[in-house]
Amino acid sequence: MFTRQALKDASTSASYSRGIAYYRGKAVHDIEVQKIKPYIYTVKSIVEGSEHYRVAMDINIKDDSIANAVCTCPYNYGGICKHIVATGLAFMDHMAKSHKAAAEQDSSISLNKLIKDFEQSTNAQPLENQTYAIKLRVIDGSQNHLLLYVSKELEQMDPAMLPWRYTTLNSYLAKAYRYSDGSFDLSGTILDKVLDLLSSFDNVFAFDGQTAIKFSDDYFKPMLDIKQAQNENMIITVRSNNPVFFGRKSAYTIQDDTIMRLWPHIPLSFYKALYDNKGHINIAQRDVPSFIEAVFPHLKQQLPVTAPALPEVEQRPIQPEVHLYVHRGNTESSIILEAYLEYENYVSQRLLNYNYYDASTAHESYKVKDGQKVLVIPRQYELETTVNERLMRYLWYGIDPEHGYMEFSGQERIYRFIKDFDNAILPEWKIHYEDGLQNLKLEKAKVAVDFDFSLDDGYDFLEFDVDFHCQNLNITRQQLEQYIREDQRFIEANGKFIEISNKNELKELFDALLHLPAEGEGHFRSKLFNFPELDRLIEKNRAWNAKGNNKFLQFKDEIRSAKPIEDIPLPQPFDNILRQYQKEGINWMHFLRKYGFGGILADDMGLGKTIQALVLISASNSDRPSLVICPKTLVYNWYNEVQKFTPQLKTLIVEGQGAERIQLINDIKHYDLIITSYPVIQKDIEYLADKTFEYCIIDEAQYIKNHKTKTAKSIKAIRAKYRLALTGTPIENNLMELWSIFDFLMPGFLGSDSEFKARYDTPIMKNNDISALNSLLGRIRPFVLRRTKKEMLKELPPKMEQVSYAHLTPDQLALYTSVLEQVKSNVFAIVEQKGFEHSQIEILAALTRLRQICNHPALLTINTPATTKKLSSGKLDQFDELLDEALEGDHKVLVFSQFVQMLGILSNHLDKKGVPYCYLDGQTRNRQAVIERFNNDENIKVFLISIKAGGFGLNLTAADTVIIFDPWWNPMVEMQATDRAYRIGQTHPVNVYRLITRGTIEEKILKLQEKKKALFDNVVDENNDLIKKLTWDDIREVFA
Repeated sequence: MFTRQALKDASTSASYSRGIAYYRGKAVHDIEVQKIKPYIYTVKSIVEGSEHYRVAMDINIKDDSIANAVCTCPYNYGGICKHIVATGLAFMDHMAKSHKAAAEQDSSISLNKLIKDFEQSTNAQPLENQTYAIKLRVIDGSQNHLLLYVSKELEQMDPAMLPWRYTTLNSYLAKAYRYSDGSFDLSGTILDKVLDLLSSFDNVFAFDGQTAIKFSDDYFKPMLDIKQAQNENMIITVRSNNPVFFGRKSAYTIQDDTIMRLWPHIPLSFYKALYDNKGHINIAQRDVPSFIEAVFPHLKQQLPVTAPALPEVEQRPIQPEVHLYVHRGNTESSIILEAYLEYENYVSQRLLNYNYYDASTAHESYKVKDGQKVLVIPRQYELETTVNERLMRYLWYGIDPEHGYMEFSGQERIYRFIKDFDNAILPEWKIHYEDGLQNLKLEKAKVAVDFDFSLDDGYDFLEFDVDFHCQNLNITRQQLEQYIREDQRFIEANGKFIEISNKNELKELFDALLHLPAEGEGHFRSKLFNFPELDRLIEKNRAWNAKGNNKFLQFKDEIRSAKPIEDIPLPQPFDNILRQYQKEGINWMHFLRKYGFGGILADDMGLGKTIQALVLISASNSDRPSLVICPKTLVYNWYNEVQKFTPQLKTLIVEGQGAERIQLINDIKHYDLIITSYPVIQKDIEYLADKTFEYCIIDEAQYIKNHKTKTAKSIKAIRAKYRLALTGTPIENNLMELWSIFDFLMPGFLGSDSEFKARYDTPIMKNNDISALNSLLGRIRPFVLRRTKKEMLKELPPKMEQVSYAHLTPDQLALYTSVLEQVKSNVFAIVEQKGFEHSQIEILAALTRLRQICNHPALLTINTPATTKKLSSGKLDQFDELLDEALEGDHKVLVFSQFVQMLGILSNHLDKKGVPYCYLDGQTRNRQAVIERFNNDENIKVFLISIKAGGFGLNLTAADTVIIFDPWWNPMVEMQATDRAYRIGQTHPVNVYRLITRGTIEEKILKLQEKKKALFDNVVDENNDLIKKLTWDDIREVFA
């Protein structure tokens, strides 16, 4: 048996004493005991300490030892913990109660074993009649032990002088236990052998030495009384009180000084159960039917039995029904399925109990007492197997072999269970549901949302309430939010399992609300610029209802149309000068002003963004000056436009040396408009930061696309009541450029840079998330105005774009191939060492070298003039053909290149050809004079321009032919360059030629340009095609 000593030996004194305290404090709960082998039990429990700890241990009651023990507590100081000690003590208590209950309720013998023993004993044969002489002294002990004494003379005799029977006896006794008085204990096999041998002896006596003991070949048949107790148990009692001794093969008794074997057709197990229990056997009520059906007929046939009238045995085949019981588990998040075969009201056989099934018991029957009958009901093992296999096939993920049922824990498994249950069951099966689970179906329902908006008089904040309701179901906002956030499968409400059919739309709404400040349950107070995202969702979901006060309703109409309800009247001469789309642009800017919004005027190059901004400033009628910030090369373009269209604006240009600029800055309060450049702002922000402007307008806003630069930070430090950004290309490379511009216009509108990256940039750029793209578009739509020349200027002549392919010359090809292998090897090695993200500079340098060779090999050997004369360029030859054709047609030509050195080569080339030209790069002074010369001098047909210096701010409508000598990474820059000629004022068709060298990196660049163009189109033009960033795979493709 298992004792406290085993626990004490396995633990420290501290753990043992604390374990006793835990046990006495009833800290052990949910103890489960399972016998897994003879003498070995698995014990599981939950022990309540600082938290709930789970204990599992294997106990060997035969060896009084702990085979294995684990606990979820952190104890690790030697020996078992206090929780295991407490569980061991609880196990001892459990076993004590079990033994007591078994003594009171269980049969005192195993009926199944007894039945088998009776079957075997029926075939036993009695001993043949033999007569033996006997000499023995016998004494019976208090425990029905048979003791044997031998004389000292016999022990002292020489074995060689003894007859064989005595030497044999001595050999048997040598294996028997000997007591201190010299007696030998006869039991088991020794008893069988000794008594068999002694039957041939003479002079065998009882302990008194006078009474002779005889051996009989007859068998003793004990008389039995069988009675029924009040608790309906059956009691078997033996009438005689003769001592009985048990060998391994037979049982023996002494009656009238004669040793006899007990009747052999009764199994030895029955005799042992009878005499070990003081002549009684208890048959529990549940075992009575089996006893009457299988044991009693044998007893009655073999022994003298006195018994009352016993129930009649009847064979009764019953077709059982399958009953399934569906109920909650220990928690709300689990459902349990139990299965039974029910044989009318007689037997309920549990299924799904995999420890129970044994093919050897397939043909057993159930024995049930029914009034005065014992029913023998054949077990339907095949049906059990069919039901088990069907449930396992459909609902395998809920199998719990340890407990004999199926358990479905968590949303995912419950969802699958509900989905699969109907397919798993058959129509004839009976299903029983716990209250609240009767509707074990998934029902779809749509959640409606009501918004109640209120806008204050100052247009500062928008307050609103959000209310959710779903048919007549009691679903709370918290349930919905958890359903969305945890991506749950269903919501339980009103005893139903609900799938929300508009889950995606609700997710968008909760994502939007997550970024808004809440003031209590369902009440929000937000800046006005957050409304477009909500409005997009309301518009998309027609069942959602939005109401509000009059100011809100007017605001809603205006923000949807992105203009005031009534057009803004324009003073002369603007009403006559401006085109209709420009008037609409001014209306849009007044709408922004009314509500304190900032915005991006993203009109195509050449549509007159400058004049729209000037009209806006002119109409503002403010005491504060407005500030225009532009690239340095465009400062005087702005000034010229002011003089042309709004000369009434008192205008100041801030430039020059430091002291001069500071003096001008100190004077700005006397002017209506201040024009300066990005470099000046960066240098003088400390003097400008304390000034307040009516408008701060940034031209070519892509200059602040990188929010980490000093320029961007300086621009954002300017204080202004209203802000406006002008750019035809708000996005050139990635979405973070758009965030940076809006961070200037309306700080917080798109969240922090990390929030924007997580919510929009990464999902859109890396995951092609259309939902995130639509959310971003809905949010920025009212604050970005873009019109294209194709849409607005129907009178513009057509623009034809084409690729003109050149071929590498032999010496050019040899150089290109050699350099390609070299830079490719270097780049791949660097990327492997540093990673793609940290190798951008090396990659760009390698690609630049290859692009330079495509233009002209001399770009690599520009410092070795002797070598340059020997090199040739296929692209230069192609350029000659295009140029000669254009000059013959009397066309003016713009030639753009990224490389200033290439422009130098082209200058030398044109000089040799005798072709007059103009030239502009970043070092050119008097830009406006150069531009006017090209526009007005009919003899000058060619303008060589650095694409960086001349990509914006130039009006060159005198030209109608554009040659892009080398493709730029960013197609937006090329578009800006092309639009120097293709803009308002152009009256001739414009031809654009892109020179591309076949079989080189330039062809790959064209593909990369298409990806960059897709990004611009998606966000600015609201085209929903998928977009991607350039990756290492893209670069490897370039080198392929």
